[in-house]
Amino acid sequence: FREGDAVTAQAISISNDVPDDNFSEKLNAQAAGNTGGVLNNGGSFNLLGPGATDSSSITVSIDTSTAGNKAGNATIDFQSDGTGSSGLGITPLTSQDVAVTGQVFRLAQAGVHTPEPVVMADSHVGDTAQQALSITNTAANDGFSESLNAAIGNGTGDVTGTGSFNLLAAQATNNSSLVVSIDTTSAGAKSGTATISSESDGTGTSGIVPNVALADQTVNVSGNVYRLAEASVHIPEPVVLANVHVGDVSQQALTISNIAANDGFSENLNASIGGATGNATATGSFTGLGAGATNSSSLVVGIDTAIAGARTGTASIGLVSDGNGINSLGQTALSGQTVTVSGNVYRLAEAHIDNPVDFAFGNVHVGDTVNQAVSISNIATADAFSESLNASFGAANDARITNNGLSISQLAAGNTDNSTMVVGLNTSAAGIVNGTQTINFASDGTGSSGLGITALANQDLAVSATISANVFRLANPMINNNQPVAFGNFREGDAVTAQAISITNDVPDDGSSEALNAQAAGNTGGVLNNGGSFTRLGPGATNSSSITVSIDTSTAGNKAGNATIDFQSDGTGSSGLGITPLTS
Repeated sequence: FREGDAVTAQAISISNDVPDDNFSEKLNAQAAGNTGGVLNNGGSFNLLGPGATDSSSITVSIDTSTAGNKAGNATIDFQSDGTGSSGLGITPLTSQDVAVTGQVFRLAQAGVHTPEPVVMADSHVGDTAQQALSITNTAANDGFSESLNAAIGNGTGDVTGTGSFNLLAAQATNNSSLVVSIDTTSAGAKSGTATISSESDGTGTSGIVPNVALADQTVNVSGNVYRLAEASVHIPEPVVLANVHVGDVSQQALTISNIAANDGFSENLNASIGGATGNATATGSFTGLGAGATNSSSLVVGIDTAIAGARTGTASIGLVSDGNGINSLGQTALSGQTVTVSGNVYRLAEAHIDNPVDFAFGNVHVGDTVNQAVSISNIATADAFSESLNASFGAANDARITNNGLSISQLAAGNTDNSTMVVGLNTSAAGIVNGTQTINFASDGTGSSGLGITALANQDLAVSATISANVFRLANPMINNNQPVAFGNFREGDAVTAQAISITNDVPDDGSSEALNAQAAGNTGGVLNNGGSFTRLGPGATNSSSITVSIDTSTAGNKAGNATIDFQSDGTGSSGLGITPLTS
């Protein structure tokens, strides 16, 4: 039986085993003591006649109030009663024991499950968050306790219960079969209950069927589920940097947000940038970017501007979901992002003055026109990444230095302008010029980099001259021969005596006149010359021999034409102004 079961008592059948011959007394019986968990009903009977049997008055059973082996005796006291027969009164007889056996089993006893309540460790969305319960069959392990069966289910709220076990022996513990879990498909505070149903099972112990249901237990479960931080795609992407000059800083801060819901169940975002490839640069990091927040300054990409050209590369953003200060889950690596970076780097124009260092005009006359074009080159590399060159005149530190006021605009890399800008002298008065003419330069990105105008270093052009107040006359050639020079008539092939041309340098010999140079040049109309010349014919002097003319008699015809003589005024030894061409 199980503890507390009702037991049907068994009647003891007792006979007065003597002959019914009028010489046998009657029998009295009384249930007396018990041993070993045996019970009797305290019943009795009197005056049971000889040969008669009583099968109902005295009963025995076992005590089911406690578990154990019920094996003992029920003692019955007897008397021989002479009433109505011998008249000899009551004579005690020997008591007799009735042997009784039976077994009483305890129900299994489900101990309180642990833990209770079940507080799950923090978890992320999509994690498995479950807890195995520990439960013990707390019934005494003395051979008289049934085994425990249990199953869990009936989850409520966000809780699910799964699992079961059978025939858990007394004092044994199961700490793996009954499992509670919470729903991690979404973030938030999760709670609910599950129910443990249990029963006492007599299989292998009492053998009693059916099993006995025990009291249910409610398992209270709670836990927090957190989202990982969620990084937005960085912007801009790709990163196209504005045009810059060589050596400039070219950078762009990226914007990135933690787009996880801001409800207290989302982790913070950490980020760092590095791993630059090609011409890209990358610096910066941030930590603890809360859900719904944005960082637009910490992660910076750029390009290397040490050299000109089209610059490209990539950088890598490392991302981490950070639960510190929010939950107990620490840090979780997230998928990174790649940043594509490009930009163009331009050289400034590079100005070079190609003329000799000094504009040394030497000796000039008062009133002379003196000027020279400045040759300017843009010597930057001509590869589409160099800006154009602008040039203009700045100030001169001597008022006698003049310029034509013109400027050069957008001189392309690799090109030269050797005519636009002209430097000269004001020769209206005598004196010594020794000064500089400043030329202003600028790099012009209009039409190339788009970076506008960038001032470059000015350059000073040295200008020197001596302006003499002693004005020299140019030589003045005068041909003394009567013209035309008539040779008369000849036959073909005749020898003709050449006639010398008399030439005078028709200027005063007063120390302010230059000498004369002459050279026989071309002829027309059958006229010939000897190719003669002279140099440095002094003022007032005449040369009547160096240059001769004749006619060509190799063919017949009218020989009428010109012999041209070229003249120069020669300042050698006088003005020092060199050679000045004169009219032929």
